[in-house]
Amino acid sequence: MSQLKANMERGNHKSALKEDERQHVTKLMRTDVENGYAVPITAEGVRRLKDAEVYPVGLQDQNTIDERGNVIPKKRVTHDLSHNRKTGESVNQRVDMAQLKPAMYGHAMSRVLHLIHHIRRRHPGKRILCNKFDIDKAYRRLHTRASTAAKCIAMWFLDDMWKGEASEKNSVGLVLTRLP
Repeated sequence: MSQLKANMERGNHKSALKEDERQHVTKLMRTDVENGYAVPITAEGVRRLKDAEVYPVGLQDQNTIDERGNVIPKKRVTHDLSHNRKTGESVNQRVDMAQLKPAMYGHAMSRVLHLIHHIRRRHPGKRILCNKFDIDKAYRRLHTRASTAAKCIAMWFLDDMWKGEASEKNSVGLVLTRLP
């Protein structure tokens, strides 16, 4: 049995399939389609797509904050790109780490404080404004090449799926056009 067929038959993680959680996954998947970050295709289209790969999705509880600092619970769809790691075929295992540029995360606070000190010395008496940005969301909005998108397909179901049996007739493949 091909890996694609096996993954399509296996389905998604239990966290996404719980009765009270499915609506959240459907809403988040629909939002990706409406924003142009996913293209829905039929299950047959997934099978016919060159080099297509399907990975399972899950649903994760997270917290965020509003403009006043209040904690607000939210849901996030997870894309399990480590699936198939036992066979060495996961998307994550195929990343050539030698080609990645080194990233420096440490000492950020120290660097910011040094920058503020430098600005203050050069501009005494002037107001210093700082801002923090979440570049993760901007990074995820980058569109991928078609060959990469074919390897980032999640299977989900049409809204009426939950009224009866899950079947290939009411499932769709969502080809992610952005980074998962």
